Amino acid sequence: MKVLALLFCFLALFVSISRAQPVWQSNLDGKIQFYQTTDFGIILAGSENSLFALDGQTGERLWRKRTKGLDETSVTPIPSKRLICFRAKRSGVRIRSKAT
Repeated sequence: MKVLALLFCFLALFVSISRAQPVWQSNLDGKIQFYQTTDFGIILAGSENSLFALDGQTGERLWRKRTKGLDETSVTPIPSKRLICFRAKRSGVRIRSKAT
């Protein structure tokens, strides 16, 4: 009986996962190379051509910085601040804040 109940739970979980729909999606300018979240729920996504800040709840694009050659080690959210520090290959260190 326990095995049957466990099997039923797995089946219910599988059905709910297979019907899951994305909450939102966003079209960016290339293949996503990396992403990370900040303390404020902002998603930083690096594509082949740009760095994006997206609202984690809605997917709305907050800002975009065109730059090539970024990877996950080039971008650092500053904890408890609405600031992002990133390093581009030719332009040095930049600090970007969320537009309000």
